[in-house]
Amino acid sequence: MPERVSVSPSAPPEVDRVAASRAAVAARRARAAVKADV
Repeated sequence: MPERVSVSPSAPPEVDRVAASRAAVAARRARAAVKADV
C-alpha cells in the first residue's frame, strides 16, 4: 500500500495502529455495503 510506504520510520506505533484500524473499518463497511446490495 502506497500510504504505508510514506509513513516515516520515526512515526509512533499508535499512528500506525490507528491507520490500520481505520483501513479495517473501511474494508468492513465496504463488504457490508456489497452484501446489502446483493
